[in-house]
Amino acid sequence: MDPRNQLECFLHLVERLGQKRLIKTAGLQPDFSFRFHHQHGAMFSAREPDPEDLESYLLPFRQLLLQQEPASLGRINNILAQGLTNLELRSWLDDSRRQWKRALHHGGMRLVIREKEITPEYATDLWINGYYFHTTQKLEELQRFTGPFEAILVRNRFLNHVYDATMYALNLRNITMIAVRDGLCDFARVKPNLQRP
Repeated sequence: MDPRNQLECFLHLVERLGQKRLIKTAGLQPDFSFRFHHQHGAMFSAREPDPEDLESYLLPFRQLLLQQEPASLGRINNILAQGLTNLELRSWLDDSRRQWKRALHHGGMRLVIREKEITPEYATDLWINGYYFHTTQKLEELQRFTGPFEAILVRNRFLNHVYDATMYALNLRNITMIAVRDGLCDFARVKPNLQRP
């Protein structure tokens, strides 16, 4: 698939995600709070997306994370990074990518459970490939988090990552729409290995 078609495929995917009830009702952003009181101990509260809406959203969303997909975030970022001819759009892309990399690796805090760092990317892989799109190995890894707060912390890490990835996809969508509309992407500069899934 050529780079222009990959960008069009990406725009179509993000439009499809925008039609999901989870986005239309602003139900994607999770909320989690944790408190410790010297008399009452640890307390937490969590607000999660509607389970059916989330599962419906994850089916197309997953394409953004899978590197072999033509509309993956990594592929779209690389096409734009190589092809953009406008300095303002390139700066916007660089800022968005820096924020995304921070979210990808840290997610606002470092989470370590049983001496294993749980990155947002790892938590997302466990939930998507272990729970929603069942693979035995990932499900077994996910089921190891059995402590009182372990499962909720890993799930919250996953939900926040889905939200962060969606925000990054929306930024890429806006950059892509302007670049395509105004002819600000030189597709001849995009390396051939980025053109095929």
